[in-house]
Amino acid sequence: MSPFIKYILKVIPKSVDEGMRALLAAAVFLVPASFYPALPDPYGLPKVFFFSSFVLIAFTLWCWGRMRGKTAQTRWTSLLTSVVVFTTMGIISSVFSIGPLRSFIGTAGGHAMVLPAMISGALFVFLFTQVVTDLKQRLCVIDSFLAGSGLVAVISLLQISGVNLFPWEGAHTYWFQPLSSSPRSVALFFSGTSLLCLYRFMCSSDRRSRIFSAACLLLSIVLLIVYDISDGWIVLLVGLTVFIMLSALQSSLFYRQREMRIFFAVFLISLIALVIPITSWTQRIPPQELTMDTATSWQFASETLAVRPLFGTGPETFTDVFSRFRPGEFNESVLWQASFAHSQSLWLEMLITLGVTGLAAFLTLIGFHAVKITRFVLQSTDSNKEKIDVLLFAGWIALTFTACIAVWEISLWVLWWLLLALMTPEISHPQTFMRRIQSFFSHHERPIMGFITAFAVLCSLIIVVQGVRVWNGSRLRVITIEKSLDGSTTPAEIRALAERSVRWDSFTSEPELILAGAYALEALTAAANGTNVDLAAVKASGDASIEHIGRAIEKDPHNARVYQSSAEVYQLLIPIIPDSELKVARLYEQSTQYNTRNPLVYLAIGQSYLAYAQNAEGTDVGEVLTNAKQALIKSLALKADLLEALISIALVDEVQGNTDIAVSSLTTLHERYPNVTQITLTLAGVYERQDKRDEAVTLLAEASSQAQQNLEAHLGIASVYEQLQMSAEALAEYRVVLTIDPANTFAQQKAAELSDSVPGTPSE
Repeated sequence: MSPFIKYILKVIPKSVDEGMRALLAAAVFLVPASFYPALPDPYGLPKVFFFSSFVLIAFTLWCWGRMRGKTAQTRWTSLLTSVVVFTTMGIISSVFSIGPLRSFIGTAGGHAMVLPAMISGALFVFLFTQVVTDLKQRLCVIDSFLAGSGLVAVISLLQISGVNLFPWEGAHTYWFQPLSSSPRSVALFFSGTSLLCLYRFMCSSDRRSRIFSAACLLLSIVLLIVYDISDGWIVLLVGLTVFIMLSALQSSLFYRQREMRIFFAVFLISLIALVIPITSWTQRIPPQELTMDTATSWQFASETLAVRPLFGTGPETFTDVFSRFRPGEFNESVLWQASFAHSQSLWLEMLITLGVTGLAAFLTLIGFHAVKITRFVLQSTDSNKEKIDVLLFAGWIALTFTACIAVWEISLWVLWWLLLALMTPEISHPQTFMRRIQSFFSHHERPIMGFITAFAVLCSLIIVVQGVRVWNGSRLRVITIEKSLDGSTTPAEIRALAERSVRWDSFTSEPELILAGAYALEALTAAANGTNVDLAAVKASGDASIEHIGRAIEKDPHNARVYQSSAEVYQLLIPIIPDSELKVARLYEQSTQYNTRNPLVYLAIGQSYLAYAQNAEGTDVGEVLTNAKQALIKSLALKADLLEALISIALVDEVQGNTDIAVSSLTTLHERYPNVTQITLTLAGVYERQDKRDEAVTLLAEASSQAQQNLEAHLGIASVYEQLQMSAEALAEYRVVLTIDPANTFAQQKAAELSDSVPGTPSE
């Protein structure tokens, strides 16, 4: 058996549990689809809500099954979240399919389910990456959905071949109708499957998995061509655009001020791409036949939509249908619906689809932005955030999208009537109004539409190119981090990778921070080069690191995380650049302007000020110590049991000269937490600085027994032993460090130095 066939058999879920879940997903997908045409109201709420809810319940059940190993509380919270979010998505899909926009979505947008499918698909990708974090689990659930998709494909092909799998009445299903009756629905389905295969390809880590994903992708594209190449490619391309935009969103592309302006420009272009074809199509309506009464206007619209096949060609023309209605009172809804129903060209339909996709992506990004803000606030303010986070997450989606839908519909109507007012003041005379529209567009239609089309396509290309750049930059960042952690890559190679990431993704701050860290690592490596230290190289790398920290802050000056990450990078430069502790504290302080509820940030501020005061010589550090204590007290106010803050406050008292208070505070902490190595070691250090040798030695022995495999603790103990000039004990601690981490160069160097000074110890 070939390796490829073996792999195909391998990726099919082997366990009964996974296999049953895949069949369940397919069954839940098929059952409502088979009854779909028999339901009332072809564009109304019952059908779409019924269909969307059943499809999305499959994912809910899968999530429930994957969480068997978690607590009951977590499982129920997750289940409730899934139900709320997916029900909200079903309602959103329903809202998009009723009201003034139902004919707009059903005809001009390509299909009644295109826009809901785009939004639901975007939300699904986001929720999928949030719920399923493990890569193997992601591949497993994708394979489950592909198994269901394969079943759908087989049934669809059998239906086209004439095999009647659904003998009951009304069961020529929505998704599996023959090619001649509904190519768009099948094209939409297989283009969605293609995007799923593409996502699987991106998640795959090994060559065989990528081959399998590519084969599935090619099969889906072939099926697209078999069904309907034009509609399939339209949906696939706009879906791919949304997919790339979401990938860029996950790299924080659209949270930057400059890129937000770009995206809002695309949003306006999408609106223009929708409005211009509206006015263009009105010239094809015979002005003398624009009158009818209100009672027959909706019948006219429904019959026009009913006889209109793909792209407006068919046995009955627009005028044939229109001529059957008697003159009467003018009704604006006729103009609105009939203009969309009378599309005669593919490129206009593609332009409308582009506009709809842009608006759908815009609404999706607004929802994601609101959700991200909510999650950030919860993480900062609520210690019990896991219970509330998911509910507020669902609530934000519901409120944000409901508001956006309302604003969108109102905006379209306002833009429509504003356009009418700009075109002519004689709205009360529809025949004169239509003649003016005809005259205007007969002279200006081609240049206007050509410009708008070119502009929209150009902006779409810009979004795609930027999305690809950000995605590749994100991929290079991950590689850079992995290389820096494995220990086998030189600092110069890490810096080269980081520079490539910056060249690809010049929009976000993360690549600049990683490059700054790479330069800092290079500077540290050069400074630790024994006696052959190249001071110029150390200074150049340090200055470059500081420069890129500044660039990262310039790109995102209102993001607390950027300041915190910059401070963490700057901490690497403390051994190289004087007074770096003060700069680290200032960076952390700047982050508190945008996030005032993080106790660890205030702890870092206090500790940085304390480190500067401890190392400053001949400098008045009174104000610095005051700032340190204020920050540490603030961290305790946000998190009362923060031991590190209590220890740091005691050290501030020591530096201020209040040694008795420091010893008393640390002794109280040591009595309350006798097994905390950090407290024991800190108290030993205070005793050592007070020349209380016996107390310090006793505490050091106690700390050594507590430390076990704690590398930092053993290094600290060895340092205090060196201060006490107890070389043998310090050497023993450094050897413990080398037992834990044999590659620790600092411990190797210290052990070699101390071996010469300890009698009877061989040199290492």
